[in-house]
Amino acid sequence: MFRVLEHPARCSWTVPPIITRS
Repeated sequence: MFRVLEHPARCSWTVPPIITRS
C-alpha cells in the first residue's frame, strides 16, 4: 500500500509523508 499525503502525523514515524509504504 502506498499512502501519498494521507496522514502526515501518522506516517511521520517512518519517512516524510510524501510517499510512505505501509
